[in-house]
Amino acid sequence: GAPPAAEGAPAEDPAGTPYGAIVHVLLPAIQALITGATSSAGVAAKRFLLAPQVTDSACEALAAVTRALRPDDVGAHALCLVLRLAHDDADEENRVVAAALLGDLAEVMGPELCTQFVLPEIVSLADDAVFRVRKTAAAKLPAVAAVVGPAGGPRALAVLRALAGDDIWGVRKAVAEALPAFARLLPPQERAPTLAPLLASFEEDSSRWVRAMALQVLGPFIAALPPDAVSRELLQKFSGLASADAGTAAAAGAGGGGPGGG
Repeated sequence: GAPPAAEGAPAEDPAGTPYGAIVHVLLPAIQALITGATSSAGVAAKRFLLAPQVTDSACEALAAVTRALRPDDVGAHALCLVLRLAHDDADEENRVVAAALLGDLAEVMGPELCTQFVLPEIVSLADDAVFRVRKTAAAKLPAVAAVVGPAGGPRALAVLRALAGDDIWGVRKAVAEALPAFARLLPPQERAPTLAPLLASFEEDSSRWVRAMALQVLGPFIAALPPDAVSRELLQKFSGLASADAGTAAAAGAGGGGPGGG
């Protein structure tokens, strides 16, 4: 089923009450800022409303306001807004914003809404034709899976593996960055066997940016593993990073203090 529709629902709290003002005045204003949809705005105002900084601030405001909503209103108002953005086939930016909000609001949405609506939506967005949508879905998938719990693990893992083979390096980089967070969601003894092969594939990726991210998350990934699951190979790779950093620092010192020196 669908979350209760906000439109047409009886207003238990008129706009003149503090809570009613949040639902009937503040939330619509935030929606307009997120989408840039204000029919009376001039060209300059619309350009301002569509600026990324405005959208980012409005999304932060939505996350804060959603925490003040009653449980029933979270689905009826906040979730309905995000779902409208997620289903906007005409505007890819709205789908990018929706993917980000699904992750940012997952905790306040709670397990039931996340299981019924949020996880299926982010799975769908992970298969979007636009790589920026897939990239954002990859980054936010661990936050959603954490709220859904073990029941959503297999589905989330399948999406993660699919995105790990994406044609766009930016999507693969987002998956690599998410590996430590995703590892913490798995049972301890399943973390290394399930995700270490993905990390190894990123270390050999055709994109240097993906390879660099794989090295960057190696330490956090090892920290997410139980001690008896940390292989000698992983430790050697991590020790190699420390040696490489020391060598780079020594070379920089010998060269006169960095770029522009001697």
